[in-house]
Amino acid sequence: MDYLPGTTVEVNENNTAQGFLDSAFAMGGLVLSQVVQLTGLEPHTVQNWVKRKFISPPVHKKYDCRQFCRIALINMLKDILQIERIIAMLRYVYRSEGEADDIMIYTTFSSVMAAVPKDAIREQTNVDEIISEEVQKKNLSADVSERLKEVIKVMVLAFISARVKKRAELFLVGIEQKM
Repeated sequence: MDYLPGTTVEVNENNTAQGFLDSAFAMGGLVLSQVVQLTGLEPHTVQNWVKRKFISPPVHKKYDCRQFCRIALINMLKDILQIERIIAMLRYVYRSEGEADDIMIYTTFSSVMAAVPKDAIREQTNVDEIISEEVQKKNLSADVSERLKEVIKVMVLAFISARVKKRAELFLVGIEQKM
């Protein structure tokens, strides 16, 4: 199952980020309970982000499309980057391009992710094939081989993820130096 980034909203080729946003905000803003349902966040988390000024306060208890996109962006990146760095990165775009906003950033990212292979790292590296070849060399029983493959896959993907995270952080440092 695929979801729009930072949300619990199922996505397919007919359900794009812009299409979802257009339908979700056709009648105005969303109340906190709707934002929580669509993002999987706890209400106190969203309220804390408003209190800390990561998100502007809702107007008449409703969040607009821009606020929702910012919430989704933070939600998507919060496990990888510090929230303060996410906000600084978003502001960097605003500074560089007068018309850039959270909606444009969110929909652009969503479109890019829709075009990227589902498992780009594994598709590019043939991780499963490499693991299978190496485990076969060990002459283990079938059940031990399968368990070893599963554990090695988790370890490899965690290691690759850490490297990718480090590269993203180094790239972000470069951006921060331009701010």
